[in-house]
Amino acid sequence: HSPPPLTLTPHTQDVQSFLLEVMLGLQNKQTEFILDIADLNEIQAHRMHVVREETITTPIGSLPTILVQENVTDTKAPRFSLWCAPSLDYFPILIRKTEPDGANWDLSLRKFNSR
Repeated sequence: HSPPPLTLTPHTQDVQSFLLEVMLGLQNKQTEFILDIADLNEIQAHRMHVVREETITTPIGSLPTILVQENVTDTKAPRFSLWCAPSLDYFPILIRKTEPDGANWDLSLRKFNSR
């Protein structure tokens, strides 16, 4: 039994392309993001905003970043945080998923090759 097909709105993103949407928005000085993301068998609404500038240390060195965090009102939903580096065209150098139980899953940039 397969799930029913999703009905996509014109601005629905997938789990990878939403990162490009945030990067482009930051390049254009956007501070609020409303994203509908198709993930598996559902469309999830994500509301994110710029929180602050923050320098973080990564395997490629210390970089100034812009922290973009999700506005979560549902305490049963995971929360996403992105640290995007202006010097790398706002590429996210750290992505954190915080589970409702407080567990964190980090995806951290280890190497960057610009061509």
